[in-house]
Amino acid sequence: MIQRIQTLWLFLVFVMATLMMFFPIASFSSENHDFILKIFSIESSKGIIGLPNPSIIGILSAILSILAIGNIMQFKNRKLQIKINMIAMLINIGLLLAIFFISDKIAALENVSDIYKYEFGSYLPIVSVFLLVMANRSIRKDEALVKQSDRIR
Repeated sequence: MIQRIQTLWLFLVFVMATLMMFFPIASFSSENHDFILKIFSIESSKGIIGLPNPSIIGILSAILSILAIGNIMQFKNRKLQIKINMIAMLINIGLLLAIFFISDKIAALENVSDIYKYEFGSYLPIVSVFLLVMANRSIRKDEALVKQSDRIR
């Protein structure tokens, strides 16, 4: 389990999804005040403004963290690992879309046209997609190696 490279890639996906909870996702500046979009709230110069519904960004990030750790534990079932990885990639792409759509929606609602900037937290899912692709490649190589050794017997 630990000696396989896909464990490292999946652990890094877990770290990226967890780091999203601590870093800002986007910042908005307008004439009146500034906003910072975090995973579960919007911070304003006037105080913390909660998101109207449970934050889809936070929910998807938590699901991604759970899937990454759960996928590490499935080291004996590589076919299931590949399927879970594909689901994690879809969730990660959904997370990216949610980040950009929610950021655009907040900018439109608050009439922010001056400065609109994506922060470090919004780039972490892009890195996670790359890491999931690397993990998938490693799992497929592992599966091919096992099939090859079965043919030799």
